[in-house]
Amino acid sequence: MMTNHAYAELHCYSPFSFHRGVSTVPMLMNRARELGLTALAITDRDGLYASVRQWLHCSSASQGTAASNKEPIAPVYGAELCLEDASRVVALVRDSDGWSNLCALISQGRGACEKGSSVVSLQQLAERCAGLTILSGGRFGPIDRALLGIDTSPQASRWMPRGPWGRPLGARDTTQHGGAREPRAHGASIDISDACRAAQLQAVARAKLRRDPEKRLRAAIDIAARLRDALGDRFLLEVQDHCLPEDQWLRFMHRHIGEQLSVPRIATNQVHYARPGDRCLQDIVSCIRMGRTLREAGTGLLPNAHFCLKSPTQMARLFADDLAAVGLTVDVAAECCFDLRSLPYSFPVYPVPSGYDVQGFLEAQTYRGARTRYGVRLDSDSRVMAQIRRELKVIGRMGLAGYFLVVWDLVEECRRREILCQGRGSAANSCVCYCLGITAVDPIHLDLLFERFLSEARGGYPDIDVDISNSRRE
Repeated sequence: MMTNHAYAELHCYSPFSFHRGVSTVPMLMNRARELGLTALAITDRDGLYASVRQWLHCSSASQGTAASNKEPIAPVYGAELCLEDASRVVALVRDSDGWSNLCALISQGRGACEKGSSVVSLQQLAERCAGLTILSGGRFGPIDRALLGIDTSPQASRWMPRGPWGRPLGARDTTQHGGAREPRAHGASIDISDACRAAQLQAVARAKLRRDPEKRLRAAIDIAARLRDALGDRFLLEVQDHCLPEDQWLRFMHRHIGEQLSVPRIATNQVHYARPGDRCLQDIVSCIRMGRTLREAGTGLLPNAHFCLKSPTQMARLFADDLAAVGLTVDVAAECCFDLRSLPYSFPVYPVPSGYDVQGFLEAQTYRGARTRYGVRLDSDSRVMAQIRRELKVIGRMGLAGYFLVVWDLVEECRRREILCQGRGSAANSCVCYCLGITAVDPIHLDLLFERFLSEARGGYPDIDVDISNSRRE
């Protein structure tokens, strides 16, 4: 009988992993507490969306600990990151450096793709791995994909048979419309039959790789070695067991890889829902994601109800031959001691040209805009200059110059790209906003009250609403 085991779940989706996770943050945290887990990491896809709710729930739960026999669940923050080959790894935050680096990685990944997608390179991950613990990703990770014969090369997702001139088969020939012919790829045949034969040989080679376990193992070892070399001793080999036919074989391969490369193994359950009964809801959202009915979904659905939160005893039973992988979860979770309360809010520093500080640059842009907005009135109407100076002094005392410059920069970029934008709301009461071109209303002419927009007595950042054309804002 297995007793006194401890376990922390370090790979879990919430509904913020759209159409994958189905249990809310409170449901997950409460269930983890019921099961006696020491910690729970919510690792949504390409984002830290659940972090604040996770922290709020744990903070409120810890206040009621005195009336309960159960210890509060420690929150671990992290995310699942998509690599260039479409595989995924899990990044867990250990400290403030890790939080900063993970936020930067997510921003880099999102910024490199269209809306809804995110990709980071192994080089970017290696450059930003300080303060992070990286798990190999389990079923969606590059090592498992290689072992299962899913091509993880960067070209895999883009691979297509090539035509006679190096174009994908069926691509339009630009010479038909007067365009220049694309250069023929080196060594490419001008015979379409040769191109098709070459494509067939490539497909056969790829199929053989999928059928050859030894080649797949070598490919997985190469990938694991690259990850270990890039990430150092903060890289861990993630092992899972969802009671599927291939799981025991995968675990045997993981043991071989881990021992050969001296990479520790860590157990996770890649949780999609809190309780086994939630599987039906997960099936429904999976069908929505795939655009299929339940009858049509087939193998697109998770194969059983084992993708739920499990107790330490359940995990110890599954990994009875590898209890160290279960115990390591507790050690890793204990290292992830980052607390959101340690993040004092500070607005990003706006980069200004040499010779200026932030306040001086704001004043220069304001006075330049005032000359454009008011023309001769700037000299003839004493109220204009007096109001501008008064507002700039308030902004300076409150340390808000960078905030105004960020909004101004955004509006200027919209104008440069000819994207319709317009400031509105209480910002129209500010002469500085008017001079910067953020708003289009002269508050002096309309005798508007600046303090309705910004007041030292209220403190905090003012609300500058800017409407941007919804057809081009992305």
